[in-house]
Amino acid sequence: MNRVTRRRLDRLDRVFTFSQQHLTQVQGYIEAMKQLGEQLDRVRELTTQSEAGDLAEEASTARKQAMRLVIEEDHLAHFVRIARSVTPSDPELRKLFRMPRRGISLQAFLPAARAMAAEAEKRRELLIGEGLPETFGEDLNTALEGYAEAVSQKNSGRASHVGARADLRALTKEMGLLVRRLDSINRYRFRNDAELLAAWNSVQDMSWPSSGKAGPAGGTAAA
Repeated sequence: MNRVTRRRLDRLDRVFTFSQQHLTQVQGYIEAMKQLGEQLDRVRELTTQSEAGDLAEEASTARKQAMRLVIEEDHLAHFVRIARSVTPSDPELRKLFRMPRRGISLQAFLPAARAMAAEAEKRRELLIGEGLPETFGEDLNTALEGYAEAVSQKNSGRASHVGARADLRALTKEMGLLVRRLDSINRYRFRNDAELLAAWNSVQDMSWPSSGKAGPAGGTAAA
């Protein structure tokens, strides 16, 4: 969650708390408070979703990088070494078994590694004869599936927190309109109470997306 959104949400929570402490039976006030309370509940849900998505993306990114090292060092490197040692008898082998470029993206790495795994399976007898265990294909496929799972989890985590942040931005705009509504009511209510009016101004003083009108007197102009 970016700093501006978090600051606005903190302010909204203060606005709601202050407004609960100074309730009135004005119909517009009651309706605005009801909506604001419901939207704050939704904000908490979205905040949790965003933070969980961030954590999931970070964890899966770390796992993906670790799995890539395992695939390269514990599996593909052996194919490359064997290919170099038997090149005279199979000149095409060295071309097929090349370590994926260091600069290749994490997403492009998976199909490249799978292609090498497929070529290795075609030369199963040769590789086993050169010292690889009979389970080398299954072991590599297990590692590749782990890598693919990490990629999927990273994408899911990113989609989750990106979607939550978009919803939060939209929701804070809607809530800003409710604060404007409460502001209009409270300025009238507290017009003869300088202390409460000052307290309200301090609580609701924030920048909101522009509605085409100047901000309320005493508050920050709409952004």
